[in-house]
Amino acid sequence: MRELDKYEKKYKSFLKMQRRLDEIEEELRKLPLRELKEPYQKGWNISIRLRDDISRREDAHIIQQIVDLGWHKERYTTDLEAVKAVRKGLKSYICTKYKEPVSISLFPLRKDLTEEQYNNLPEKVKLNFCLDDFNERYLKYNRKYYYCHLPNYYTELKVRPNIITHERLKGGELESEKDFLRGKLQEFYRIYYYGYKRINLKSERRIVRDEIQKYKKGENEDIFLSKKQEYNYY
Repeated sequence: MRELDKYEKKYKSFLKMQRRLDEIEEELRKLPLRELKEPYQKGWNISIRLRDDISRREDAHIIQQIVDLGWHKERYTTDLEAVKAVRKGLKSYICTKYKEPVSISLFPLRKDLTEEQYNNLPEKVKLNFCLDDFNERYLKYNRKYYYCHLPNYYTELKVRPNIITHERLKGGELESEKDFLRGKLQEFYRIYYYGYKRINLKSERRIVRDEIQKYKKGENEDIFLSKKQEYNYY
């Protein structure tokens, strides 16, 4: 059996931590709720909905089904800048908290559909889901997942205060383990995503240089680039 390289080991560790976090959150959801004497606000919830004119279309029920399948219902945030951006009608904003400005999407998180889930969709709904063929799950392990694509103007974002009326009894060690895993996973996302992005940019530059050299030497009649390179998806 081939020995995993260090990147594959890290990715396998990431998957293990993600599964464990899912298990912990499921256990915490089973804890009983208690009603608070005084409700309080804790951040905001950003939700996605069809624009009013789109909701009046004959096929609005199909578009709504696509939205429900393609995104989580809400996104929680404590970022006041994100709230201001949504209230201005924006779906992303430029965050300047880091060394370089970063564009932050305000959408609720996407849902990935498995191949089985995708195959069971009505044909009209299928048309709005694409195979995620740039994801490592597909490139390395041939695991097929599908994500939603809709015209940007079909939807709009709304934000409302997140009011806490009930609280779950604390889970003790489970709460501590959940916080630890969340921190490790966020660290993995930062290192792995930006590292992967830099590696692929360098790889594509090398491919472009090689094609140019072949063209100069007369080995090729044209410079051949993949669609990914032509449109610079990264």
